[in-house]
Amino acid sequence: MTQVNVKYNPYKLETQIKINGKAIQNDSALYKLVKEKRLQEWVGNFPKMLVDDQNTVELKVEFNGMALDWDDFEDAFKTAKSDGVIRKLELNFVEGKSDEAVTDNIVKIFYDLRNSGIEDFKDPKLIKHLIISTTQFSL
Repeated sequence: MTQVNVKYNPYKLETQIKINGKAIQNDSALYKLVKEKRLQEWVGNFPKMLVDDQNTVELKVEFNGMALDWDDFEDAFKTAKSDGVIRKLELNFVEGKSDEAVTDNIVKIFYDLRNSGIEDFKDPKLIKHLIISTTQFSL
């Protein structure tokens, strides 16, 4: 059974693919399919291309990313299995940082910079345009 790890970062439009522990080559068809694209643009074709590329119908796939992207990813693989493209399939999901966690981190960094003495981060216009949850951080 071929082991596949897909790590997708929707913020950077970055997808890393490892097959049996080895990163795919930058000139591979799979890399070209996913390079700098949103998951929803490539995920429908990905299972079939993976099967063709690896010449196997038995896959163990781990997806690292956001829950919303996992829904699309999982659906594409389950559809490929029900269509007979994949014979044996194991899927695993590892959730990445949530949008809230990323936002909280940005707010914390802004707050730290604002309190570091850098005057630009005290500009009322900047603060006005930054949506900050005052329940977590007081300005």
